[in-house]
Amino acid sequence: MKSLFSRSIALIVLTAGILTSCTDKCTDTYKLIETVTVYKSLTDIRNSFDSQGPKEIDRPGKLYVFGDLLFVVDRFTGIHVIDNRNPSAPQNIKFVRLDGCTDVVIKGDYLYANSANDLVTIQMNQGIFTLVDRNENVFDLFETKTDSMAIDKIEVERWVTDESYDCEGSGFTFGVQDDNVAVLDAGSGAESRGSGTGGSTARMTVVNDYIYAVDNLNLLAIDISNGADPQKAKVKDISSWMNSTIETIFPIGDYLFIGTTTGMQIFNHSVNPGNPAHESTAEHFRSCDPVVVQNNIAYVTTHGGARCGGARNSLYVYDVTNVKNPIQLAEYDMTYPLGLGIDGNTLFVCEDDFGLKVYDATNSTEITSNLLSELTDIRPVDVIPLNKLLIVTAKDGVYQYDYTDPSNLVLLSKVYEIKSI
Repeated sequence: MKSLFSRSIALIVLTAGILTSCTDKCTDTYKLIETVTVYKSLTDIRNSFDSQGPKEIDRPGKLYVFGDLLFVVDRFTGIHVIDNRNPSAPQNIKFVRLDGCTDVVIKGDYLYANSANDLVTIQMNQGIFTLVDRNENVFDLFETKTDSMAIDKIEVERWVTDESYDCEGSGFTFGVQDDNVAVLDAGSGAESRGSGTGGSTARMTVVNDYIYAVDNLNLLAIDISNGADPQKAKVKDISSWMNSTIETIFPIGDYLFIGTTTGMQIFNHSVNPGNPAHESTAEHFRSCDPVVVQNNIAYVTTHGGARCGGARNSLYVYDVTNVKNPIQLAEYDMTYPLGLGIDGNTLFVCEDDFGLKVYDATNSTEITSNLLSELTDIRPVDVIPLNKLLIVTAKDGVYQYDYTDPSNLVLLSKVYEIKSI
């Protein structure tokens, strides 16, 4: 999170008895964003499911497209269901309350989501959503106490003034305080075969009869051949290999591309779907790391911050024709890249407070020299590019654009007006 600040020069007079000294001091006024952990009883979390009428979104999270329906996670509280047959006039039709929810995938008539560390199965039948199964403690995502769990992080903003350093000194080091409670965050353009489409920041995806999911430490393969009764098939601890935290998963063909805080890992699920085999790792500086892939080219953004570690803000491009030996083609300096999406030669990169950038990625070694357009009036977190429809989740709403002409994105709708940012 970027801190906003202003600097002024002041002459400070310090007086102690009759001794007076004059020293030039600098005063920083900046916005400090702190996080407050919210705990809730396990009983309340596990009794939170409720299929309700439509309601206004509060904190937009990950996106998932399934046919003409758009599912928008309201971070840590539930899932909004949107009729998106007409992207210029989307209709909010339902809210499914589910405490601790951050990710959603669908196959057939079943919706699967996390409720904090549990995996929940919800049957969808002609607009009726029914809870049919809850597998407890499948994921390692949220801090758990004896009878409660940390299911939310509330951001508290406050202005702070600091006058503690000489103007000629290095000044105040500002940033985000983070309490290390793991969270799942908002979504962009990955294809989940046999179901719907999620995003670059997704932690869950569906390939054939399996949900592949990542928590902080593990790659999980969950058998959903019996849709109403998921079976946890295999847990593979992959974080210890690279001393990293796992963040995202993106499926394409026979492979799973996994973003971690220290690099991209590639797994093959085709031989043994219940136990994907590790193919290779492409390491980078410690940062948060979503990844998307198309036509044997992988695009990876990295950004720093208290939770991610490091301060590397980059776009990496890899040739993954040989999945056992990814080759880095380029690295580009970015401002603060988050989610991303690729469609054909068009690359979309979300840069939070710095807007959405659209590039021509035809030449992998000259991407940032080929900026097609940018939107500076939104704060995007992730994107799903799908058949010339760009769905953007931002900190102030969910937007939809026509990108038939990538150099001129046309706003079709803002799905929600957000109650709070």
